[in-house]
Amino acid sequence: MIITLAGTPASGKGTVGKLLAKKLGFPAYSTGQMRRDEAAKKGMTIEEFNDWSLKNKVGDKFFDDKQKDMGETQDNFVIDGRLAWYFIPNSIKVFLDVDIDEASRRRFAEINKPGRAEEHAQTFEEVKKIIVDRTKHDLERYTALYGISSYDKTKFDIIIDTTELSPEQVTDAILGSIKKMGYELPKSIV
Repeated sequence: MIITLAGTPASGKGTVGKLLAKKLGFPAYSTGQMRRDEAAKKGMTIEEFNDWSLKNKVGDKFFDDKQKDMGETQDNFVIDGRLAWYFIPNSIKVFLDVDIDEASRRRFAEINKPGRAEEHAQTFEEVKKIIVDRTKHDLERYTALYGISSYDKTKFDIIIDTTELSPEQVTDAILGSIKKMGYELPKSIV
């Protein structure tokens, strides 16, 4: 069983991915973290790396090919990434959504985390603008590269609005939905 988590910024993809993986006993991967790590290696912010990726297709291609390969050669893992569902079509595709104000509040609360696009913002409104701009940038990039929208909810098996839910509640909702889809879950979480 492969679970891909996509969604809007600050919807909880990374946190929920780790919780899901822990409950299932699977490894957890994050394309966002992979990209932040690569940006840091290159001495770039994530915004600079994303801009660089637009001009240097190798930036996106490397991570895209990595996801495709994982989907073809591995099983039993959780991966969060805006396009993981696209590159791993045989996965259970989960979309997490969140209200923009709640997303901004969440990101503002973790403003000092290194590698986050919002780490240099000083106000809630700056964080919100960065999230809106990044969302627009990502939509343009994915449309240009693949002709798809990373926010097209018709492509997903499970859609959850996380605005008023804890990460644990989201995790439980996903597991409940997976069980209803007919997948067998480990006995420890049934």
